[in-house]
Amino acid sequence: MLMCVSPEDNSNVYDLAMITLQEKNSGSADKVINPMKESFQLYAGNMKSIAVEPLTAKSTALTFIPSENVSGYNLSVSRIESMTTEALWLEDKKTGTWTDLRQTSEYAFEATPENIQERFTVHYVNRVPTGLENPISIYYRNTGSEVVITGGASDGTSNEASTPISGNTLILLLFVAMYILSKQVTSKRVTSYE
Repeated sequence: MLMCVSPEDNSNVYDLAMITLQEKNSGSADKVINPMKESFQLYAGNMKSIAVEPLTAKSTALTFIPSENVSGYNLSVSRIESMTTEALWLEDKKTGTWTDLRQTSEYAFEATPENIQERFTVHYVNRVPTGLENPISIYYRNTGSEVVITGGASDGTSNEASTPISGNTLILLLFVAMYILSKQVTSKRVTSYE
């Protein structure tokens, strides 16, 4: 699979990276690094131009180093037919967006030099909902001596409910809430704060 990143307004300026899956992992190819600050670079795997992964691989991280002068990019994917994997998803860790590369071979995104470098992951297995789209948080608010539960709305909005509480009841409530959530909403993330 070949990936090309170019500025949104100029498809003649681009950088390439490639992922290949093989029966035996036979190594990767180094990438020529462009030291110019106005350049941008896309790496497959561990700062390589070609990531060679075993057939059993579940994903490959992509590193993207943006330019200081460009903010809008377009990532296009070709030679998808060479990937015999169960699925082919592009995950954007900055936005939380998952794109099915078998349905659309282009992804537009914004990036600045401050963005995380290992921003993308290509997944080769079907996406399993993580629940991170609508996380639930449970925490204790000292100022009101109450337990606050936020999030979890199916429409993506954040609901908040609070109840006054004290002492051992707080600990018991948190354990019960975590148990219930683990049994009924196994794909939701539960975080607690003091």
